[in-house]
Amino acid sequence: MATQSSLVEFLTSFLDDGAILQGGDVSGRTAGGLHTEENIQAKVILRPKTTEELSKILSACNESNQPIVVHGGLTGLVYGTRSTQDQFVISLERMNQIEDVDLVGRTITCQSGVTLQTIQELAEENNMMFPLDLGARGSCS
Repeated sequence: MATQSSLVEFLTSFLDDGAILQGGDVSGRTAGGLHTEENIQAKVILRPKTTEELSKILSACNESNQPIVVHGGLTGLVYGTRSTQDQFVISLERMNQIEDVDLVGRTITCQSGVTLQTIQELAEENNMMFPLDLGARGSCS
């Protein structure tokens, strides 16, 4: 089993500089939702941009038995994104690209970090409707 340090070193081989947050960049972030007084407690925050990067991260963490916690829009209310210092957080915040708008099939394909509001606005611009609406539309993904 790889150490956390060697795993982070491996991850730097394919992730860009902004993709791995450590130290104060981790502890300075809040846990979100109703828990804004709590800072994130994790070894690192990994921020992939693509499905391929996410897949490589998950494979490496699985092979190393490294526990992970996934962060989306951090709008949850039940501590589902709470992490501990031995865990890695995988944040989907940079996976925010619209991949396709199919006007014939009336579908939108997007990455998992795209906010609900962005999808709603894009649908409206294309004479479609996304029928889900939440108060956290601007931050939930």
